[in-house]
Amino acid sequence: MGLGSPDLGGEVSRRFEIFDGKAFLNDAESPHLLRFLPRARFDAFLLDAAAKAGCRVERGEFRGLSEGAAVVDGRVVRFKCLVGADGVFSAVARAIGESLPQKSLAVGLQADVPRAGRVSDLHAARIFFGYLELGWGWAFPKGDTICIGLGGIPGTREDVSAVFRRLLADCEVANAGTLPIRGAKLPNEEYLREPASGNVFLCGDAAGFAEPLTGEGIHAALLSGILAAESILGGTGAEERYNEACRKQVTPIFGQARLARSLLFREPFRTLALRRFKRGKGAMRRFLGVLAGESDYKRFFLDSLLGR
Repeated sequence: MGLGSPDLGGEVSRRFEIFDGKAFLNDAESPHLLRFLPRARFDAFLLDAAAKAGCRVERGEFRGLSEGAAVVDGRVVRFKCLVGADGVFSAVARAIGESLPQKSLAVGLQADVPRAGRVSDLHAARIFFGYLELGWGWAFPKGDTICIGLGGIPGTREDVSAVFRRLLADCEVANAGTLPIRGAKLPNEEYLREPASGNVFLCGDAAGFAEPLTGEGIHAALLSGILAAESILGGTGAEERYNEACRKQVTPIFGQARLARSLLFREPFRTLALRRFKRGKGAMRRFLGVLAGESDYKRFFLDSLLGR
């Protein structure tokens, strides 16, 4: 996809660091290059790539379905297939009677802050445990700014906003108490087992495709988009083909991730897991392997228990 293009900007790194609160635990080098860039820039890149591939790009708000056609800003748009990739509160999903339960959604807060304070020289992915009982924080370098965030999974009883302000203060962010922050709901506990219905295909967050432990959704969004395109181009049977492809390639790790989340966020497993991360580089590298899609959580915990 040309993600190495300098036009995307952002920052690249191979380093990955884990903290327990303010305490540094360990770091590791990823065999893969990690790229950090503003989401708006990435979305614009994908839109431009679609236009260059021959897609006709039009702007408008989807307002529902009417007699098998899409209503977009009052216009009726006929389609052979409709792909909904419009986020966790997908209007396309609602139009076909599908939606994710509110209680199944996680909450995420983040802010892009100028380089200053304790993260001023950050050029690695940094993960923070210890701020939320059921969640984790992050700091990602994006050139002139650092993206700092905090995610709490369903069941979090703490004041996520107050905890996030504490994380910002611990990172020595100026005006941490008054800095504007952005919030979003994220898929977590539920996803659609059949994201295609008839000639309507739901992808990414619209189908609830986000990894339940890390909250990462870009990989599943891109993969499900590819699978939807391949299924549609395959002709007759696209609905069944897409649903089966998602069952095999997108969602298998979700159940493992929920179990892993319980082990990493709850005592006594949380303390044991953090000790393992602190003890050496092996656990860190195995975790990076899971994030890269080269392994899964079952293998991660098995190898960790065996001390590999």
